[in-house]
Amino acid sequence: MVSYIFVVAITNLILGFAMAVYVARRYRELVALSSEPSASTLNGLPEVSEEGVAGGSPSANGQAEPDVPPEPQCGPSPCEASLEELKQQVQHYYRQLSSLDNAVRTGEETRNATAVESCLKSLQEANQGFLKSRHLAHQALGGLEQQGEQLHAVRVNLQAAVEQQAAQIEQTADVIENFDYQTDPGQGCGKIISETTKLLNVHHKLRDTLDEASVGLARTENRLGLIDDAMQQDPMTGLSTRVALEAYLAEWWEKDLRRVRQLSVGMIDMDQFMRVNQRYSHGVGNRVLHAIAQFLIAESRRNDMAARFSGQRFLVFLSDVDVRFAFNAIERIRQTIEVARFEYRQYDFQVTVSCGVTEARPEDTSETLFARAELTLQEAKRYGGNRTFIHEGKYPTPLVPPNFTLEAKCIQV
Repeated sequence: MVSYIFVVAITNLILGFAMAVYVARRYRELVALSSEPSASTLNGLPEVSEEGVAGGSPSANGQAEPDVPPEPQCGPSPCEASLEELKQQVQHYYRQLSSLDNAVRTGEETRNATAVESCLKSLQEANQGFLKSRHLAHQALGGLEQQGEQLHAVRVNLQAAVEQQAAQIEQTADVIENFDYQTDPGQGCGKIISETTKLLNVHHKLRDTLDEASVGLARTENRLGLIDDAMQQDPMTGLSTRVALEAYLAEWWEKDLRRVRQLSVGMIDMDQFMRVNQRYSHGVGNRVLHAIAQFLIAESRRNDMAARFSGQRFLVFLSDVDVRFAFNAIERIRQTIEVARFEYRQYDFQVTVSCGVTEARPEDTSETLFARAELTLQEAKRYGGNRTFIHEGKYPTPLVPPNFTLEAKCIQV
């Protein structure tokens, strides 16, 4: 029995010693392996995977640098700068046309041939000056083209608007060259008014298309939150601009990622507004738009946002309310405008608006939301205008509006 115990003890001792030797040898091998350079770093190069540099980006000398998120571009991009320069030129051209149109309409001194000739010369100079600035349009269109398919439709629309303006200028040049103002200066004034009206009408299309291009570019470049303050307020109405609308909506959804807060929009468009411009001048039309903007400000709540969407079209964001509440709020604005009276010299006239109201959906983008509001607005116009339609399902529909007791305001324009 003692011999058996002795043999077992000796065997365990031998096995333990052998295990200790094996563990020590394996440990030395692992230490040596961990200190040996890998094949990919023998020549001082960083280890690269199929996706790129591991742990950083390659620098000019081939060394790995830590990944650093790109800094947001604070200044305007070259394309944005080109668009803004073109917009300034378009605005300058508009001021020239509008001033000339107003002078011919109101100045008794233009009823003689010499004054009419001077007005014609001013019109030709304004047109030629705008045509000389077409290189700005080419620069802007080139910048939009570099953005690829994302802004293809915007670029096509802008190019069409620029060409339409140029075509109208050429037509006006032909008309001016071929009519006799010496015999009848009064008829000459009428011709000038007719041509400035046509030029201003196509100008509005160009201006609105430029605004759409600015919005599309800012959205594509992810710069909505970096738009300059001067671009966020419409100088004529004092309301927010289309760009500011987009920035507001992007920020709203960024704070409400699950889209649980209610947000309704009301789109408002002047009915037959071109008649006001043609009869009383674009200057009077602008003052009417300014008055409408004041109505929107007065009737909106503190947390609402009113903006000039394009031309004679406005949009109001109504936060944290359902679409029925929004309908009543926009309908009150419509009725306020309907009963207002505008006075210009010896004239007394009224204007009306059509409205479309809808609510933002979780799956909406700014494009789909605005498109639905515009579809609703167009349906209101199709049914005769001067009414408000609502979109709360598949189709725009009318509602029986509440009857508000409103005081008729008289506005001097």
